[in-house]
Amino acid sequence: PLPPGVWNKKAAEAMEAAAEAAEATAAAEAAFISAEIDVGGPDSDTGGLRQLWIARNHLVDVRGAAFIPAGRLVTAKGGGGGAGGDGSGGHVVTVGRDSLVKVFSATDGRQMHSSMVGSIGKVPLSCLALLYPSHSSCTATATATGTANTTALPTAASNDTPGDPRMPTILAGSYDNSVYGYNADHGRVLGRLAAHDDAVSALCVPALDSTRLFTGSWDGSVRLWDISRGGG
Repeated sequence: PLPPGVWNKKAAEAMEAAAEAAEATAAAEAAFISAEIDVGGPDSDTGGLRQLWIARNHLVDVRGAAFIPAGRLVTAKGGGGGAGGDGSGGHVVTVGRDSLVKVFSATDGRQMHSSMVGSIGKVPLSCLALLYPSHSSCTATATATGTANTTALPTAASNDTPGDPRMPTILAGSYDNSVYGYNADHGRVLGRLAAHDDAVSALCVPALDSTRLFTGSWDGSVRLWDISRGGG
């Protein structure tokens, strides 16, 4: 065993090294947080347009983004609702080639939700569309292709607790030829639609008829899906 004096010296050195490591870690985390969200300043002005914030949360390129006004959030009892954090200015939903679906505060760019979507979280996402709760219990059926390939695409309507805020169902297109239904309130994939023979490159739920879903693909086709029928 070491003499008490030597042991105390080594213990003190170890404690000092640990404190320095903790300080360096804290500084690195602070630098990462600072870089993750940048608030625009005078140097951000370009052609009269001012950058308000940047959120650097995706690992690779972002493939789609959609805005959810605060007034479009509803509760199971009806009326407006929030989704945690500062959502008073609405939310921004993004999907990326890193298989991630993310939800940000539109007010300050802070991340409020993040999850992997796809085949065990390894399928890059290519595009997105939003399906609001009043139309969210559905089964997607091919109406334009005449094929028998019909796959249930359940959404959030049957999974809400009364009074809880409900985000619109996020429909995420993928490079595995599919469309995924994702519930950001509960953080889970609700269903998968095998939509095309190649990567899904575009999604659209018409503003005036949200019982329809248009999908476009690298296979050169545009398909129309009837999502009006309840999936239970």
